[in-house]
Amino acid sequence: MESTIFRHIAFLLILFGAMNRADGRAVRLWSYEELIQTSDLVAIVEPLSSEDTKDVYAGTPYGRPLDHFLGHNTKFKVHAVLKGIHSPDKPLIVLHFSYSKEVTFVANGARFIRFISGPLQFKKQVLKDEKEVGGVTVYAEEPVWLAFLKKKADGRYEPVTDPYDSMDSFRELHQASFFTPPN
Repeated sequence: MESTIFRHIAFLLILFGAMNRADGRAVRLWSYEELIQTSDLVAIVEPLSSEDTKDVYAGTPYGRPLDHFLGHNTKFKVHAVLKGIHSPDKPLIVLHFSYSKEVTFVANGARFIRFISGPLQFKKQVLKDEKEVGGVTVYAEEPVWLAFLKKKADGRYEPVTDPYDSMDSFRELHQASFFTPPN
C-alpha cells in the first residue's frame, strides 16, 4: 500500500515538474465587415518595390524595445478601388513593419506582412501515388493583394490592423489558375 502511494506521489511530482508554461498572446480576429468599416481605402494592389524607412514603430511592442522594429515603405500599383478614393495612375505607398536584424529569436512573434514584387513562378502538376499523371504547367503571376488600409496624415497608408499583426489587413489573390487535366 505504501509503495503504491509513494509511486503515485512520485508520478505526480514528475508530471508537475515536466509541465512547461505555455505563453501565448491573444490575437484579434477581424471580420471582413470590420475591416471594410474601419478602412479608408480597400483596394486590389500589386507590390512594385519596397524600401526601409526611419519611421518609429507606433503599434503594441509586446515588451520589445522600439529599435527592434524596422519600417518599410512599399509602393503598390492600384488595380481597383473597392472603397475610398485613390487615382489608379498614382502609386500607393504603404508603411508597414518587420523585426530589425538585431532580433534573432522571437517566441509568440508578430504576424508582419511581407511583400514580394515581380513575377512569381508556379508549377502545377497532378500526382497519383507520387507519379505524374497530369500535365505540368509552369506560369508566372504577379502577386496581387486585397488591402484594407487607413490613411496617414502624410498621405501614405498603413494597415488597418495593429502593425504587429499587419498580415490581417491583407488577403492574397490569385490572378489566374491554370490546370492541364490528365489524359
